[in-house]
Amino acid sequence: MTKVNKGWIPRALIMIAALSACQEKPPALTEIKAKYMQSLAQKMTTRCVGRYLIDIPEDMILNSQGGQKIENVTIDIQPMMETSFMLELENRKMKLGNTMMLEEEKYFLLRTIIPLSDATHGVVFDRAESELSGGRLNRILELLAWSAGYRILATIKAIDTTFPEDAKDPILQGFKNTVPSNLAHLLDIFHRTRGRADHEIPTEQGVCIHNG
Repeated sequence: MTKVNKGWIPRALIMIAALSACQEKPPALTEIKAKYMQSLAQKMTTRCVGRYLIDIPEDMILNSQGGQKIENVTIDIQPMMETSFMLELENRKMKLGNTMMLEEEKYFLLRTIIPLSDATHGVVFDRAESELSGGRLNRILELLAWSAGYRILATIKAIDTTFPEDAKDPILQGFKNTVPSNLAHLLDIFHRTRGRADHEIPTEQGVCIHNG
């Protein structure tokens, strides 16, 4: 059993009280602000955030930033009309398909486009991580799809050692090619993801992210 120094406790309490007394007290709310805070508390609504349901003021705006990471996949979901998505998709194809890597000028940033097998509009772009540096080895698998009124952008990093030009490079061949496994993981996350209105409370298990 730990012994307690009875003479030390009162002095410690006195010190804590003295320090608390030295701290500035927050200014009192004005009557208008106090009424506003009371009105917020009277209009509460339930929202799904992460794995939790929380009650917040009805007029409160939750974080509107996308780009949440789930199981190493970065996901951004935005409500979008189908026509707008199709235009964005075509522009993305054109930009990636016409961009050359600066350090390896004979290679395009985009290696291949993988169509989604289901009826959803969308593809997966297998592209280099950056046109500025990193070479062909470091990849980004970028999924861009539309489903039920939402544009879904999901990305995951990967390593590709299958370029014919790298077949005799012992250093590059020492890395594991992760494109197939990471692509499968990306598609698995995508098929478990859907758009969601801010006020919708899911009935199934999962993680609530912005718009999804």
